Amino acid sequence: MDPLEFLSKYKKEIHESLNHLWEMALELREVFNQEYQVSKLTPAFNNYILVNGKWLEQKYPIPSFRFSIGEVSVNLEFISAVIGIYSNTLNEKFLETIVKYADIEVYGGRNFLHTFYESSMKIDPKDLLRNIRESGEEVIQLEIKTKHTRYFKLLKEVKHLDTLIRKHKIKVVQPLRDPT
Repeated sequence: MDPLEFLSKYKKEIHESLNHLWEMALELREVFNQEYQVSKLTPAFNNYILVNGKWLEQKYPIPSFRFSIGEVSVNLEFISAVIGIYSNTLNEKFLETIVKYADIEVYGGRNFLHTFYESSMKIDPKDLLRNIRESGEEVIQLEIKTKHTRYFKLLKEVKHLDTLIRKHKIKVVQPLRDPT
């Protein structure tokens, strides 16, 4: 079906769906505000979504807000929290812990399409650390994804990851201060 024909035919459903994404983001912002300092909700650009095995640029804005240690965004597929960490503070014990973590992805800060680890992969933490160090990436991003239906569980998962980061003395990019 032609995209314009699709928009015309499903205008109401598309409108309601997009509004629903923004409403979820607003609710999440309020939930995160109980535990972290948060920014206002803003439209985020330059994001990508996986469609039929290919990363496609989202040329449209998605709702997003920053919090003390990361950023939350809501797209058509899932809700995610991304925490940037300085790769020179990574250690094998931390990576060993997060590869056991339920649904996390580790990818580059500069080359964000380069995935070092995702939950479906099996990788030795030593190899993961070596791959990250050899990449030259100064910042690595940790992303927790959750389905829209589980969005209120995101804060719990972020707090757990925050605890692990602190325990292993990993230095976090401060998104409310650092221009990233």
